[in-house]
Amino acid sequence: MSSPLRDRIDLVTMLGLQPDARSLTLKLDPRKVPGLTGSHRSHLLGRGMTFAEHRPYQAGDDIRHIDWRVSARSQHTYSKVFQEETQQPVELLVDQRSTMYFGSGDKFKSVLAAELAALLTWAGLANNDRVGGLVFDDISHQHVKPAQHKRQTVRLFDVIDKFNGKLCQQRGSARTSAASSLNSALDEITRLSRPGTLCLLVSDFEGLLDELPKANSASDSAGSRAPALSSEQILFRLRRHNQIFAFLVYDPLELALPGPSLELCNGSGERLALPERQAALDEINLALQERHEAKIRKLEALKCIVVPIATTEAPAEVLRSISNRSGAR
Repeated sequence: MSSPLRDRIDLVTMLGLQPDARSLTLKLDPRKVPGLTGSHRSHLLGRGMTFAEHRPYQAGDDIRHIDWRVSARSQHTYSKVFQEETQQPVELLVDQRSTMYFGSGDKFKSVLAAELAALLTWAGLANNDRVGGLVFDDISHQHVKPAQHKRQTVRLFDVIDKFNGKLCQQRGSARTSAASSLNSALDEITRLSRPGTLCLLVSDFEGLLDELPKANSASDSAGSRAPALSSEQILFRLRRHNQIFAFLVYDPLELALPGPSLELCNGSGERLALPERQAALDEINLALQERHEAKIRKLEALKCIVVPIATTEAPAEVLRSISNRSGAR
């Protein structure tokens, strides 16, 4: 007998995922892992780096690292040498919008996103990183500052639990466009992330391909407006000083609809009519697959490392497979 479809996750479940995060690592090299694409971690300059020493300028040094005051006093050109902080700040972006309240197999996308966030948090803490995150829905968001202690972890999980429970109660009653809610969250995580942060975005990225609605004077319930910048512009700003992993959460039913004999319902319980002709169904399925692939291409073009993961997959196994193929021990 198959287990029931899970549309809810709670604090206890997320805390209980700690053993599943053993042997996981956030120090992934996408060049060693087939299927992962995007930019590898660059040499970052910012608050995530600490000054170590001066040394004479060498050919190939970044001119932004030249200390002009020291060079002027000594009459020789000197560069600053930086050392990366041992405790890397990690910021999670956890999507709990109405678009995530969907699933056809083991769990809803919202549940998978919460499980991924919990596993990534435990993996970061095991690596002595400071982990925090921004959880968002259609109309609001809440941030938990990165820290390296369990009390802050419980607080982050509690916020995810609260948003997930609210999503179940609202049953997908969105009040803003997908593009507006996604861009607002991306804009906020960009503002909050200090240079050198590892940004882990867990979302279905609905709205990434859509245009923002025209600006108006109305504000949402959180008192903020959708940013005027596009998703490309926001992500470009974010990845200038940070590495970004985009965990693209999806359900197999979003890539291929079943035959017309199977009845589907939306979040409100209304029956969805499927095409009776196979040719029409094939055309729709092709469009769905192209939309999914377009999201991946757009994220890759923005130098994000993309990890697609389906609701039918075990998130711990996916992350462990990536860790193993990346050469992590």
